[in-house]
Amino acid sequence: LTRCVWLREVPDIDLSGEGLGDRLTAALADADWLAGVRRLDLSRNVLRDDAARALARNRHLAGVDDLD
Repeated sequence: LTRCVWLREVPDIDLSGEGLGDRLTAALADADWLAGVRRLDLSRNVLRDDAARALARNRHLAGVDDLD
């Protein structure tokens, strides 16, 4: 999933309740396809501080208007 370049065309990604842990979230944080995402729902996942910081550092999240 983190390497799927066609996800750049999907503006709304819902990964809520998918059991994302720190390792998967770190991989997601490195995904460059986030450049096309405008709404990202990560609710109902257990994300610790390190995972949240990794997401916050992703320059591609700058275009996200709605992050849950």
